[in-house]
Amino acid sequence: MPCQLEWIGMEPVAAGDEESFRHALRYAQLTALLELGYGTYSLNLFVAMTVGAIYYATDGWSDWLLYWSGLNGVMIVTRVLLQSHVHDHLETLTEPQTGLRLMTASAFAGGVVWACLPLLIPDLDLAGRHSYVVLIMAGAIMASMVRGIPHSPIATMFALPPLLSIAIVLTRDGDAEADILAVNMLVLALVLHKSCRLGAANFLATVAAGVQATDLAASLKIANAEAQEKNKALEILANCDPLTGLANRGRLQAQLRFSLACARPGDRIALFILDLDRFKQINDTLGHAAGDALLNEVARRLTSALDGTGLAARLGGDEFAVLIAGPDHPDRLLDLAQHCLDIICQPMLLNGRVVPIHSSLGLALWPDHAETAEELYAYADMALYESKNARKMCAVGFSRDMKLQSDRQRQIEQDLRRAIERGELQAWFQPQVRIADHAVVGFEALVRWPHPELGLVNPHEVVHSSEILHQTRALARSMLEKSCRLIKELDDRGLALHATVAINISPRDFTIYDVPELLRSTTDLYGVPRDRFEVELTEEAELEPERIHGALKQIAQSGFKLSIDDFGMGHTSLNHLLSINVDRMKIDRSFVNGIAGNLQNQALVSAMVALGRMLNIDILVEGVESSEDLKTLRQLGCHTAQGYLFAAPMPHADLVRWLEERAGSRQQASLRP
Repeated sequence: MPCQLEWIGMEPVAAGDEESFRHALRYAQLTALLELGYGTYSLNLFVAMTVGAIYYATDGWSDWLLYWSGLNGVMIVTRVLLQSHVHDHLETLTEPQTGLRLMTASAFAGGVVWACLPLLIPDLDLAGRHSYVVLIMAGAIMASMVRGIPHSPIATMFALPPLLSIAIVLTRDGDAEADILAVNMLVLALVLHKSCRLGAANFLATVAAGVQATDLAASLKIANAEAQEKNKALEILANCDPLTGLANRGRLQAQLRFSLACARPGDRIALFILDLDRFKQINDTLGHAAGDALLNEVARRLTSALDGTGLAARLGGDEFAVLIAGPDHPDRLLDLAQHCLDIICQPMLLNGRVVPIHSSLGLALWPDHAETAEELYAYADMALYESKNARKMCAVGFSRDMKLQSDRQRQIEQDLRRAIERGELQAWFQPQVRIADHAVVGFEALVRWPHPELGLVNPHEVVHSSEILHQTRALARSMLEKSCRLIKELDDRGLALHATVAINISPRDFTIYDVPELLRSTTDLYGVPRDRFEVELTEEAELEPERIHGALKQIAQSGFKLSIDDFGMGHTSLNHLLSINVDRMKIDRSFVNGIAGNLQNQALVSAMVALGRMLNIDILVEGVESSEDLKTLRQLGCHTAQGYLFAAPMPHADLVRWLEERAGSRQQASLRP
């Protein structure tokens, strides 16, 4: 157990604080002695003069009186000078104990001088005419006791010599009464000593309590200061983004609620939400330190662009927001949003490289667009999504059409899973024909969903929602099964024999599920030859053959055909074509529509056809809608086409009837003479 100090009226003090605590008590004792000192010395001098005056009045002049008075005077002056010295160096005194010892020694010297008084008086009669000496010396001793309250050794050392001196004088005569008086003087000395110690102990207890109270007050002050600092730090953490120093999501939400509560007629509250495009790519290529530097620079630019207008916040990741409240015009707020976007999108130097910055921004206003904080966030997010789709780094304000589209998308997502499970989604098929004789050589399977409330849902909406709901495999399987049933029926009826069915598969699907396994298991289940299916790789996302090379190789080896849909509109390069060994390229309708009068498109299609011939890849043109375009395409060397000129996409049953009618017409034509 650590050592502890105990003082009267005090709680124990830990050993680690013992020395500083003792120092404080000694300093307080010394200070109190110095405050009482000059008064005590003045009283001592006055008492000494009283002794001399009484003796002179009763016994006349004596040389001893001169000697003793001079010695006492010198002693008082010496003690005064010593006290002055200690007082002058009190603030620089490192050890108060030294001052206490000097003061105690001077008190003892003063007591010795007073002890000489009864010994020097000739024919001393303490019980008779010189009894006043005892009374005066007792007064001096009592004065020393008062002064000695802070430090008992001072009173003891001053009082003990005079008391012993009186006791010696009393016992010197051999008188029994004097002896008894001498014993009383010794007892008095003990009582005085005990009283001094008790008084000093009480003084120390009082001082110690004061020291403890002072320390407690200081500790409380320090603790309060630390608590304030911690509260300040917690407030910063609670309201600020630790990386950029901007407000965080919680602070922005609180400010938005406050602004809504305090809004006056004519006020507007604008919420900008923006994020950085391809931020993950910067993090992955340049490192997270560069990503943090980018976020800090965006925060700085955003703050600079606002120029004290509104509250800028980082919502998390690469997403930022701005809140502006007060009377303002929507057009000016949109201009300010675009200004912020223009400032942020300036190129930035990161790791010695100039990096282009791309960002999107959506804006929503209260009360123009939203009534609540939640709606304001949601509508600003919708506008941000539209800004991303525009890909022009422009600020987009919310519109009611976005709300309608969002509600529509939400309902599609809500009902799609059930629609797939119930088989409500339909597969429509658009014929693909050989240009030379218009013979049907294949079909493209296209998803259609006749929603009971929304009507016919756009295929893009169906595919997009299936990705969000992680239903791409279920959707692909449903389309495969319907295509298998079509092939089986056509073969049974002898219609479009050997025609293939093209199924659209996004490159993203290869990272979600096992596409080759789904193709094999479904076609095997229905007993359909694999070469009757063509897997069309859509170019909605960048095609990275190195990531899906193994799966594409499995598809080709299993007997399925491969094609690239919408060639020329996506990211497919010549190197990609060579690496995945495609069987067919589909030229996008944007190059085909109106090609009869467009020489530039004619040159592009001619080059694609030449490329296909050189790589032994079949070329199919889609979107053929006029006889003039078809004639031009035939002249350019195209062999296969698809478009409304031949037939629109149609349901299974309608397609079967169309093929039967077509086959009947051809048969009748062949029978004519």
